[in-house]
Amino acid sequence: MKYLPICLLLPLVLISGCAIEESNAPDTGYIYVSAIDQYGHQLIGGEIRIDNIEQGVTTPDTVANVLTGNHLLWVKVQGYAASEDTVFVVKNDIVYKEFSLDTADYGYLNFTLIPDYANLILDREKIVIFPSVPAEPYILETGIHSVSAFLEGYKTDAPVLDSILVTPNQTIDLTKTLTAGTLGSTAGSIAADFTLQDDYGNMVSLHDYRGYIVVLSFYYSGCGPCMLEFPAINQAFLDYAGYGVQVMGIDPMNPDDLQDVQQVRQNLNLQFKLLLDYGYQVNLGYNVIAYPTNIIIAPSGEIAARWLSTNYQQLTELFDALIAQYY
Repeated sequence: MKYLPICLLLPLVLISGCAIEESNAPDTGYIYVSAIDQYGHQLIGGEIRIDNIEQGVTTPDTVANVLTGNHLLWVKVQGYAASEDTVFVVKNDIVYKEFSLDTADYGYLNFTLIPDYANLILDREKIVIFPSVPAEPYILETGIHSVSAFLEGYKTDAPVLDSILVTPNQTIDLTKTLTAGTLGSTAGSIAADFTLQDDYGNMVSLHDYRGYIVVLSFYYSGCGPCMLEFPAINQAFLDYAGYGVQVMGIDPMNPDDLQDVQQVRQNLNLQFKLLLDYGYQVNLGYNVIAYPTNIIIAPSGEIAARWLSTNYQQLTELFDALIAQYY
């Protein structure tokens, strides 16, 4: 029998002895991203995506550790139409890219949620709207939007995620239903919601990714097996981000601190989210007692699998199966 390498957890104290493994660093550069309106005024707080992957920083700022070569750069500022362009990154060099954004037009969304006290998830953000009679249309910027629904302890029924194209003054009608389930930490149960801060200082909520395949990878910096599998997890994420796969590395922050987490990202050139579980609540909520632990959540919100160590093939085979089932 082949035993998987793990680092065990004692109450509030992690067994050390595993060191961060540095991989051969790939060639990378930087992209400075800014945005202006039609009058030349700088726009602050715009979302930045590179190759459909959310970055931890917003306009205007520099995205570091971008692999050399061509990349699709996308920027969206609230109230303005999104824009994208291709940029070429050179090793150790900075690309300066400024977007000029036009003011967005608006359409309308009529939606029905069942049960009606569920939450609408619009473009990966929870929209809290109390039911009204009659329901008023939700004003929506023109363009492509993702729509799902969330309620703690419920799974989202198919289709779990809709992509809608809103044109000026258009009204779209949409219904999303959810079915009650059982919260838990094993396959078949509903994954419990949480909100944690990432290593860039942003707040990240699991509910905002309802409708996506989400990998929760529990780790800490001194766990050798965790560091060994992270490059494979990162590659699987890069290859499947366009299909709606998200990865969240979750550190219990004991004994790690923020600098340790940032060093892990830098050493391994990780592109996925790294979350800081101060207080240990998410680790405890998911009954994590060994590291690494990997929990894969289906688009419906149900846990599809729970593994200790994993690899590229195991992950991508499950991704393919979930994509075929839900998309």
